[in-house]
Amino acid sequence: MFLNNISFTANYIKPAIIQKINTKNNKAETLEVSCVELNPKDNRDLKAVREVVYDWETTDGYDGAILSYMRNYASEGKYWEASSCSKEYLDKMKFYAITSQKENFENLDSDDILALGQIKVDDNIELKYLQVKPESFTSYLKKEKFKYIGTQMLKLISSLFPNKDITLCSSPYVYDFYLKNGFEMYKKGGHFIKRQSGVQNNEFLG
Repeated sequence: MFLNNISFTANYIKPAIIQKINTKNNKAETLEVSCVELNPKDNRDLKAVREVVYDWETTDGYDGAILSYMRNYASEGKYWEASSCSKEYLDKMKFYAITSQKENFENLDSDDILALGQIKVDDNIELKYLQVKPESFTSYLKKEKFKYIGTQMLKLISSLFPNKDITLCSSPYVYDFYLKNGFEMYKKGGHFIKRQSGVQNNEFLG
């Protein structure tokens, strides 16, 4: 059952449904999760993301990049000594998480965080980073524990900015993921767009 008519702290956005795979019988079970906006100036949110980076040990390091941006945002551009990011640029950043927590969002438990996302809000929305908890990946060593976490993060961003196109630059191994979620490649090199504004983009894949 969704979490409705309950007062939450400001960073709670809305619930979402994903699938959790029972590794004993390989059956999918629905799981309600929470979508929250992270506050980079809140030490508790920074602590949770820092613990995520330590625990996940991802190959791509997108979670680490999100943490660095959050730290730079909190310090108004002073965290990176050689940063070319102005305060005006950093103010366009927003940070999100999907968590299995149902309450106490002012104290996020890093163990419950299933995905992190970062966007830049401008005329369009640029998806800077999307990182899903590694145990959600499928490999010959691990069975999938969760499904549709990344999809729910994309749906969250789409719902928050329904009149803005979403753009991103993707690695080849996740092209199919974005294509399945309504994006199209508009330029070679993994440049994708999800058109939501109704304005046609004149750049074509050539």
